[in-house]
Amino acid sequence: MLHRPVRIAGTAIALALGATRAVAQTSPPPRTVWDSCYTPAQAISGETAFRYSCANCHTAAQFTGPSFLGAWEGGTAYELFQLISEQMPFDNPASLPREQYRDVLAYLFKLNGFPAGSRPLSDQPEELKQIRIQAKSESK
Repeated sequence: MLHRPVRIAGTAIALALGATRAVAQTSPPPRTVWDSCYTPAQAISGETAFRYSCANCHTAAQFTGPSFLGAWEGGTAYELFQLISEQMPFDNPASLPREQYRDVLAYLFKLNGFPAGSRPLSDQPEELKQIRIQAKSESK
């Protein structure tokens, strides 16, 4: 009789873990900035937007290398997009079209050596939340 409650509890835990695994398998796999999450055309457009809207106060070098990764590693593309789209440019925050902010984000990714590809970067929060900013892993 003592074994029955343990067996039931063990079964309940196994079922709960199985349900969690099933949910995890149906949700999209996490992406990173190393998964070619923007197009070359978006980065080119972003460079132009950066020159006209950002370069008055910022240099491209401010958004590259260890300082950029130190500030953003582990965060999402959405968090960076949200910051720049809500607070930039300093003199007129949130004044650009969403597509320009998205393209500036693609340009920042290019500056950091994250690869471009054929899949365009979205400006939709749920899609941007799926993209992690991280240093290059050994397997990529």
